[in-house]
Amino acid sequence: MNRNKARAILVLGFLLLGFSIWGQTASVPYTFSAGSPARAADVNADFNTLVKALPGISVTNFMLPQTAIPAGTIATNISTIKMSAPSNGYVLVTLEGNGTTSSGVNLGISDISAPDMSSHPIDYASLANTTTVNTFYVSSFFPVSAGSNTFWAVAQGLSARASDVVCFCRMFVQFYPNTY
Repeated sequence: MNRNKARAILVLGFLLLGFSIWGQTASVPYTFSAGSPARAADVNADFNTLVKALPGISVTNFMLPQTAIPAGTIATNISTIKMSAPSNGYVLVTLEGNGTTSSGVNLGISDISAPDMSSHPIDYASLANTTTVNTFYVSSFFPVSAGSNTFWAVAQGLSARASDVVCFCRMFVQFYPNTY
């Protein structure tokens, strides 16, 4: 069995384990049998079906075109992600990707829109002032109540002048209930 097929089966297994925790069932569009090749599009379709059916999981990919990010303590919203929590609990929100910046920028995650980072500190990853592509990763835990919850990807310029930034980002939320 090749590594990609094994990885896909492992991911699907973990997602199915998540369904058993919440007592839900889901049907996938494709079924695979031993010895037959698994097409990437079919495996991805199964994975996407399960992710959409699993409560408390949200994923968004976004491209941030060349954007001027001002310096200062107030962060600039660059994207949002919403998720529906099936109960009270916690979420792990992750922002990752790669990008370039003209004069340095912090990228982070917030549970409020455009936070003042001097009074509402957030975890962030820094992109250095460089023309080469940098990879970044940041994650934070937040308590949530049952129902709809929104989180923001934010940026803050690091120099006295606005920093131009271009990045491809992936932001995802994973829910963890208080009780099982």
